[in-house]
Amino acid sequence: MCPRIVHFGLDKFYRIAVLKNAGYTVLDGGNSISRLRATLVGVEEVDAVVISESDGVEPDEAISSTDSNSQAPLILFQSRRPHYDESEFDLVVRILTNPREWLHDIGELIEQHSVGSPQTTSQLFSAPPNARRAIGRTAVESSFGLGTGRLGEAAGERRTDVRK
Repeated sequence: MCPRIVHFGLDKFYRIAVLKNAGYTVLDGGNSISRLRATLVGVEEVDAVVISESDGVEPDEAISSTDSNSQAPLILFQSRRPHYDESEFDLVVRILTNPREWLHDIGELIEQHSVGSPQTTSQLFSAPPNARRAIGRTAVESSFGLGTGRLGEAAGERRTDVRK
């Protein structure tokens, strides 16, 4: 089965088409919190949630809805004027990053997230929603041999930041 991604926000840079052409199933969560919630609740399994940053979208509500309804990694496509807290995301894609780079990074993130250890999985299901992302990041960091911080810093200068 193709990995499923829920996209939230305005798709000004046609990233949904790029994701679909790369083989992902992309579900449109629209640009309202109620539609995002309905999409997350109506899908059995989500491999990642993507937020396209734009004016007029409440970042805290989108993040909170995602954390409450899914344990999938959270990805941010930044706008020209970033206004989200990057630490809330598992992957941050800077504007004008080459699609080959961010497609590769998304694929790695989904793969690493799905490979969690049994202990980590049991921790995730017993943890409150806001703690799940931190537990997941710690598990992925350890699988990359990282302490804390960005994978991009460990791998050298990159235009995308992987936060785990």
